[in-house]
Amino acid sequence: MQFTKDKLEDELSKKKSKAEEILKDEEKTERILNKAKGLLGKLIDQSTVDNFAEDIATTIELIRDYVKGNYRDIPIALVIAVMAGLLYFVSPIDLIPDFIPGIGFLDDIAILTLILVKGLSVELEEYRKWKTKTQKEEFS
Repeated sequence: MQFTKDKLEDELSKKKSKAEEILKDEEKTERILNKAKGLLGKLIDQSTVDNFAEDIATTIELIRDYVKGNYRDIPIALVIAVMAGLLYFVSPIDLIPDFIPGIGFLDDIAILTLILVKGLSVELEEYRKWKTKTQKEEFS
């Protein structure tokens, strides 16, 4: 199945206002992040997306640190887009239902890849550097 960039952006756009609302509530954000982390395991089981899965796991941690106020060196528009993508990921109702074996997560992967291409991959590298530095300082 093929997805156009416009169709993916349209799907992402539908989730942005909900993403903004959820990001204002740490408890709701945490529930979505935990659900996304749980689904990530299913995604890994169904495909060969190790590096992709690592990026999504790091993205979940980045959003968690952002909401807690630990890390704010990322544009808010990208944070909202990422949360919209995670909302799409955790939603059972999307372009291809997630329960369909083998292809159920293709649309989710496409949405999350779009976000990575739109600038998240650069921000993830910066976040990883910050996280490594912070952890070293904690153990010093």
